[in-house]
Amino acid sequence: YPILRNGNSPRNFSEFSDFIVVEKHKNLNCTIPDVSIVVPTFNEEKRLPYMMDATLIYFQNWALKYNRSYEIILVDDGSSDNTFDIASRYLNAHSDHFRIVKLLRNFGKAAAVRVGVDVANGNKILMVDADGATDINDFNKLYEHIDKDSERNEAIAIGSRSHLAGKSIATRSFFRTILMKGFHLLVTIFCTSKIADTQCGFKLFTSKAAKTLFSNLHLYGWAFDIELIYIAEKLNISMFEVQVNWKEIEGSKLIR
Repeated sequence: YPILRNGNSPRNFSEFSDFIVVEKHKNLNCTIPDVSIVVPTFNEEKRLPYMMDATLIYFQNWALKYNRSYEIILVDDGSSDNTFDIASRYLNAHSDHFRIVKLLRNFGKAAAVRVGVDVANGNKILMVDADGATDINDFNKLYEHIDKDSERNEAIAIGSRSHLAGKSIATRSFFRTILMKGFHLLVTIFCTSKIADTQCGFKLFTSKAAKTLFSNLHLYGWAFDIELIYIAEKLNISMFEVQVNWKEIEGSKLIR
């Protein structure tokens, strides 16, 4: 396995620079936000509005309640539908808290998240899927796990659906359930037994942890979460598995 680097100078996204355009990037407030929300998207014109509306409402209220600040970074991973146009409407309406990064071709979810992490300014970075499958109202549970120790420079709070197994609230199809159980068995054998749900697209990182992990990432497809957790274990980065509410959303894509 390549040497893992645990430093303050991770690789940036220059290897993607020929394919990246930062569009309509308006100036945000000069203060460093408490959290950056990175949303990787690929052909999400149908599901994105619901997710973005819920996310914006939640973080507007969260910021007021806890006197916090936030930014949302939507990374369009080479979409061929109207995802970018829809995202632009949100930018026009919420320019103080919203940025768009557009990849000129599809690199994969992990690459999109990595680019978002590289441009993120927040003290903490949330990775959240664009389908809205995970209840955004569970964010603060993840935040509290990391924020309660202000000296914790490298940590991850991992959203987990493991408590939903076998319950009606986890409305997975039969085929997806079979794939999930087989996949989890392989992960337990070959990667880690510490984290029950590696694949939930709802993870909160301290900024240092996110930039260290994604700078060492080699997988850019759907299984990159496993490598993230593997690297975190090798670098002794603290991990917390936090129960979240989740429901299967029609139109989910396994491979991008």
